[in-house]
Amino acid sequence: MTLLCAFFGLITLLILLIWSINPVYRLFILGMITIVFLGLSILGILWIIKKPQSTLLIHTQNQLEIDKIFLEGDK
Repeated sequence: MTLLCAFFGLITLLILLIWSINPVYRLFILGMITIVFLGLSILGILWIIKKPQSTLLIHTQNQLEIDKIFLEGDK
């Protein structure tokens, strides 16, 4: 819920920022903001791809492997 509210707050702030700019430059600034966000998303994707294997819930993953082996043995 917190992330959702933060997201809407940031979007509203960006709309206010774009609305406060001179109409002549508004389209250019909107394009620049779009490029920045798309660039950050591409960097995030590259960071996730190069990131080593996550150790989050490693014990759960190990238990699932044990269960999988156990269930395959019943066939």
